[in-house]
Amino acid sequence: MPRKMSALLVLSLLAAGCGGPKAEGDPFKRPARPAELAKLDPLVGKWSGTAEMVEPSPEKMKEMFGADTPTSFEGTMETSWTMDDRVLVSKGGHDMGKSERMNMTEYWTWDQHAGKFYNSYVSDWGDHGESWVTVSDDGRTFTIRGSGVNMEGKKCKLEGTMTLTDNNNTIEWTWTEKCGLFQKMTLKGTSRKQAGSAQLSDADGAD
Repeated sequence: MPRKMSALLVLSLLAAGCGGPKAEGDPFKRPARPAELAKLDPLVGKWSGTAEMVEPSPEKMKEMFGADTPTSFEGTMETSWTMDDRVLVSKGGHDMGKSERMNMTEYWTWDQHAGKFYNSYVSDWGDHGESWVTVSDDGRTFTIRGSGVNMEGKKCKLEGTMTLTDNNNTIEWTWTEKCGLFQKMTLKGTSRKQAGSAQLSDADGAD
């Protein structure tokens, strides 16, 4: 958008706001960082993990696609804070077998209106999606519900869980997509924080 048009748009929005009811707080001052974001701190760091196909079963996968079809996978992910510690970003990927790899970027933030965490992701295979995330009272289990589009261009229902264990150094997770070729695909996996992995922020070089 041209710079002049952007400035006019901002001014028109401000003018519209000035004519309405008086807003609470200062619209020109950044709000305080939501306290709920601290629940995401345990996810910060460098992670490596493995995953296994649950549904369809490994036997069914090999029956459908051949004996060399992969049914277990390895991956890595690096998670850090960005945007003044208000958005959590994860970048990484996992092998897909047969010398292929899927790379992805994922974002987390707190939605004050919904009272939940908002999560979105995109991959270089064409997958993308968004979900709402709730956290258990003890802060250990994340429950994910949402929708997306898979690499076939089919709309999917998404659901999963992540549970922190081992003093927050291990994540046990499940992930289910309901759509496309398999109708229902479920993976389960374990991710472990790498030794010496520290929390990163903008000052540490995060994007």
